[in-house]
Amino acid sequence: GGLCSLAAACAAGHMKGPRSAALSAAGSALVFLACGALNFHAYGTWLPLYVAGDTGTYHPHLNFDLGYWFEALAGYRGFFLYMPFLVLGMIPGRQENVPDRAMYGFALAGIAAYCLVTNEFGGAAYGFRYLIPLIPVLYFRAGRMVLEHDTPRWKAGAAALLLWGLVTSLAGAYVPFCVSFEGVRTSRGHFTQAVRSSFGGNLLCASFEYAPDSALTQMLIRHYGPDAAYRFLYESAFNLKRPDLIRRAVERAKEHYGQTR
Repeated sequence: GGLCSLAAACAAGHMKGPRSAALSAAGSALVFLACGALNFHAYGTWLPLYVAGDTGTYHPHLNFDLGYWFEALAGYRGFFLYMPFLVLGMIPGRQENVPDRAMYGFALAGIAAYCLVTNEFGGAAYGFRYLIPLIPVLYFRAGRMVLEHDTPRWKAGAAALLLWGLVTSLAGAYVPFCVSFEGVRTSRGHFTQAVRSSFGGNLLCASFEYAPDSALTQMLIRHYGPDAAYRFLYESAFNLKRPDLIRRAVERAKEHYGQTR
């Protein structure tokens, strides 16, 4: 919100002068005060909890772990891996004005900020939850980039990227707040250490619900390992409040271990 407000104020100032920039900043400040007051009432701190910490006191903890950055943007929880069409929105346009550059700067700063101040991918959620507000901004820029390069090759490439994004979005819609690997919050040896991809985890659960004996379900169970896969399926069914799937996961696990004992 702060980065977006700053970008909006810069764009307003360039287009209509300092007075518009000040009015834009003042409007944003009112929203910030309201959100901060609500946060203080609920948790006793003006700061978001992922910044303030459990004690409500800010402790600088910038995260320079490049492995985390990669997983968040292009790996198991990869923002751009799940929605590759958005990569086109990161390409600078041919003739960008100040508002365009402010929007682009906001996107870059938002990605860097959330990679720096977080270490758990947004918790139990599909993909990298913290960057959801950037999706409409990058979709707008990506769509305009395709229009700027109005050629069959660009259109075909964009269509392929959108198609893969549709597949991953369908998997995410199965259960958006899913059982997930949560970075430093996940203990060593936990079953989500094996099922680190929220796309893969949702795909496993959906396949197990609708086609438990299919080749896809069996392939995913072998891929993640039966122990981790069945524990993941059990916890996911519990998360979904589905007694029928809990029972099925337990029965299938018993069958497997009975055959391999």
